[in-house]
Amino acid sequence: MALRAAITSVVFVAFALHAWNLSYLADAQGCDPVRLVCPADEDLWFTNDAPEYQRIAKRIRERGFFSVSYMRRLPGYPGVLAAVEAISGSTETARWLGPLFAGLACGAVAWLSFVLTDRRGAAVCGGILFCAWPGAYSLSPLLLTDSLHGSAAIIAIVLSVYWVRSQWPPAAAAAAIFWMFSQLLRLTFFSIPLFLPVLLWKRNPSRSYAVGAVAIVIAACAVPSFIVASNWLRHGVAVPNGDFARALMCYDVPRLLSEQGRGSFLKLREDCHTHYADMDWKKKIPMQTSEGWRLHLEHPGDAFRSHVGEFLEQLAYPSRPHYRDEAASLYREFTTFSPPLLTGYWILACIGLLYASRSAPTVGLFIGSCVVLVAVPASFGHLMGSRIRYPIELLAIPLVVSAGFHLVEARHRIPSRLANAWRSYGRGQ
Repeated sequence: MALRAAITSVVFVAFALHAWNLSYLADAQGCDPVRLVCPADEDLWFTNDAPEYQRIAKRIRERGFFSVSYMRRLPGYPGVLAAVEAISGSTETARWLGPLFAGLACGAVAWLSFVLTDRRGAAVCGGILFCAWPGAYSLSPLLLTDSLHGSAAIIAIVLSVYWVRSQWPPAAAAAAIFWMFSQLLRLTFFSIPLFLPVLLWKRNPSRSYAVGAVAIVIAACAVPSFIVASNWLRHGVAVPNGDFARALMCYDVPRLLSEQGRGSFLKLREDCHTHYADMDWKKKIPMQTSEGWRLHLEHPGDAFRSHVGEFLEQLAYPSRPHYRDEAASLYREFTTFSPPLLTGYWILACIGLLYASRSAPTVGLFIGSCVVLVAVPASFGHLMGSRIRYPIELLAIPLVVSAGFHLVEARHRIPSRLANAWRSYGRGQ
C-alpha cells in the first residue's frame, strides 16, 4: 500500500509540473490556455517538421489512416494529431498529451527503481529525479514525437517486466499496446521482438504466461511488419522507412568526411540532399545504403571512431528545459544539467546496470539491449542535441537510483567487514 501511494504521488506531481510548464509557456507567448493555439509570430513551439506532420494528419483525417505513405514519416504522430483535431478543432491541443504521458512514465520509472533495489524510498527517489529532469520539459511541449515515444517506450519496458513478475493478464495487454504505440511513433524499437525473449523466457511456464508472452512478442512484430509490407507494396522497397538510408548517406557520411578534413559537414549534407532529392524511393534507398556502407568499409577505423565520438557527444549534450534558444530567457540557469553533471549521471547508470545484471540478470540484459537499440541509430546522426537519447535518459533513472542505494549500503558494510576481518586476523595470531 505504501509503495502504491508513493508511486501515485510522484505520478501526480510529474503530471502537474509538466502541465504547469505547458501553461507557463503558453502564457509567455499569449497562446490560448486550453487549445494552445499561438499567434503566428510568437510561436516558440514551431519546428521545421510541423508542416509535414500537419499535412499527413490532414490526409489521414480526410482519407483514412491507411491512405498515406509511411516512407518519410511513421503514422503514429500524424494519427494522434488527426484524432486530437477531430475532438478539439486544433492539432495544437495534442501537446496536453505530453504531461499525461510524462506522469505515466514517471510512475513506470518509480516502479522500476523499486524493483532494482527492493526499497520503497528508491521509488520516491526515481520519481523525484524524473520530475527534476530538464530534458523532459523541453520535449513535451515542442518535440512531442520524441516525448511520446520515449514515455511510451519506458512504459512498455516496465509493463513487460511487471508481466514477468506478476503474470497479471492486463499487464501483458497493456505492454503490447504501448510497444505498438511507441513503434508507430519512432523506428528506435523496431527490433525489440529480437530482444523481448531475453526478458520473457521462462522454463516450464504456465499456459497463461506463455500466451501473454507470445502476445507481447506478436504485438511488437505487428507494427514493423505492417509498415514494411506497406512500403514494399507502395514503393517496391521492403524497409521501415527511408530515415536510416538518409541518415547513413546524408548525416553519417558527411560527418565522417568532415572529420577527415574533406569538406564542411553542412555543405556535404546539403549536397547529399540535393543529389537524391528527385529520385524515387525504389532507386534512392538502395543507392544511399550501398554508397554509405561502401565509404564506411573504405575507412573502418575512422568510421568506428566517428560513431563512438558522435554518441558520446550526444550523451554529453546539456539537458535543458528548453529546446529553442529563444526560450532560454524563460528559465533559470540552474535548471540546465551541464556536461560534467551528466558524465557523473552516466557513470552511475553504468554502475546501476552492473548491479541490475547481478541481482536480476534477465532484466539487466534486457535494459542493456534497449540501450543498444537507442545508441546505434543515434550514432548515425549529427547535430541532434539530446533528442535521440531521450529513452536512454529515462531508462537510466532507475539505474542511477539503484547505484546510489547500493553504493550507500556498501559504504556502511565496508567498515563492519574490515572490523570482522581484523578480529579474525587477531584470533589467528
